[in-house]
Amino acid sequence: MYKKRLSDKIIETRLQNNGAVLIVGAKYCGKTSSAKQFAKSIVYFDDVDETINYKKVLDIKPSLLLNGDKPRLFDEWQTAPIIWDAIRHDIDKTNGKGLYLLTGSSTPSDKEYYHSGTGRIARVLMHTMSLFESGDSTGQVSIMDLFNGKDDIATESKHPIEDIS
Repeated sequence: MYKKRLSDKIIETRLQNNGAVLIVGAKYCGKTSSAKQFAKSIVYFDDVDETINYKKVLDIKPSLLLNGDKPRLFDEWQTAPIIWDAIRHDIDKTNGKGLYLLTGSSTPSDKEYYHSGTGRIARVLMHTMSLFESGDSTGQVSIMDLFNGKDDIATESKHPIEDIS
């Protein structure tokens, strides 16, 4: 079952204001799971049963992979970096918003795609799930408050010391 993330609202806002959203972050931090909450169709570039077919289409006409319900998610897009330019070109052509989501755990070198995506593809940096998001913290104590020197911070934990350690 999906647990809502603090970053979901950021993704939603960026989709409303941009043609595409690139979600970046460490492996297994929830990029694909979050993106799937918004996607209406998905291309999994790491799907072993489809990889050969995707590569053939990418060699012939990459824009064919853009066909599908929007927003269309391209998971592990960095394995097929030409899709970046196909997306950027489609956004330029249609001036559409909320068309594409891209996720992946690594970034290809800049030489593998030709345009930065500025003004078209918004970036969202995702971190691992916080204790507040997982329900293991009430959020009553803020790390930001601690860093800002707030000294009247106190609460009681519902977790026994063994769970905390």
